[in-house]
Amino acid sequence: MSTNDKGRGYKTLAIRLDDDVHAQLQVIARLRETSIAAEIQQAIEAHLEATKADPDLSTRAQAVLDDIEREAEARQKAIAELFTTPTKSTRAKKTTG
Repeated sequence: MSTNDKGRGYKTLAIRLDDDVHAQLQVIARLRETSIAAEIQQAIEAHLEATKADPDLSTRAQAVLDDIEREAEARQKAIAELFTTPTKSTRAKKTTG
């Protein structure tokens, strides 16, 4: 484990590969003197970088964030109204007692 790995969480995934894809990865890993896992990790990192640069996906991500913010604001408002505003039944009990 390198010093950059301290404190980082990891997930282990099992993936299914076609035999020919596995064979090709195995050859590439041997030629590069790495492992199949390292080759897959490198491919995933390249895919993530390409995805980050996709303007359409960025626009869609912003729309999702906006939806999350609207939903969170609505929930916060509901909680605030529920616990900070006296209800009619609470007011009725106070005035009759």
